[in-house]
Amino acid sequence: MNDILKSKLTIPVGGRIRAGIKILNPRIKDKEVIDLYKKGVKAKASNGAIAAEIYKRFEVKNALIPKNVPYFSVHPSDFVVSSTADQIMELYGSDGPAGYQLYKFPVVFPVDDINSIMPHNLSCFGKSGLRYWSDYSEDGTRVCRQRKAAEKGVRVFGGRPVTTRRVCDPEKCDEYQKRECTLRGQFIFYMPEIIGSAAIALSTTSFYSLDKAMNTLNLIAGARDGVISGVVNGKPIFWFTKKLEKVSMIDVKTGEPRQVDQYLTVLESSINVGELFVQREMGEAKNMLMPPEEDFDG
Repeated sequence: MNDILKSKLTIPVGGRIRAGIKILNPRIKDKEVIDLYKKGVKAKASNGAIAAEIYKRFEVKNALIPKNVPYFSVHPSDFVVSSTADQIMELYGSDGPAGYQLYKFPVVFPVDDINSIMPHNLSCFGKSGLRYWSDYSEDGTRVCRQRKAAEKGVRVFGGRPVTTRRVCDPEKCDEYQKRECTLRGQFIFYMPEIIGSAAIALSTTSFYSLDKAMNTLNLIAGARDGVISGVVNGKPIFWFTKKLEKVSMIDVKTGEPRQVDQYLTVLESSINVGELFVQREMGEAKNMLMPPEEDFDG
């Protein structure tokens, strides 16, 4: 995947769509815990709220585990304006293999800087929050950053200063090998007809999803003289969907590669790239949007 220098532009986010779901760990057999989990799901509570309540009531850690599904999750509690979640489902939800869910939706990027609309890095979190994260030095070297230790009795203006730990080398990093540090990224965008000045975020920890999205964005940027923001002829040119693909994974115990089926978050474009290059060469502006496979309104 292309290395990216860190972005200086921060786009305010007012809500979050999640790439998957979390379910109760099948190993948990306690009926009271199961009932509490079902109650939280029925109330459309967030995964974090459900897990916190389970721990508070029964001291069960890691009660929820991720599950790969063919749709995106939209929870009212993930939005500053909770009704936005219902609005998204009304506009872009549709019937599918898992019932009425959010299987795909159009997006509009607010700026042309890929670093700003797709920020990502390797990061390590502890009990008190972010501990270490990857960044890039002025010469382009990927390094590991952390906050300097606070001095006793000294008030720090603007937060503790950042310092460099060492060169970021995942293969030689204890935190990465212990899965304490992992790749985390998000897409930041707006959705047509969704009212609000704050953007929406979609997080992913999939290298394959980020890599494929980077390629798509670079392709469109190259064809549009660096432009990926906005719309074409009043219509969005990007959408997110889920696709079942085979991905390669390394078995840590054996060191052997294996392939597994996984639903990936995929960024697609409805723009006719070939026609776009032709029209740019001719200096003409025509409708270059390909007809979608199906309407977004389900």
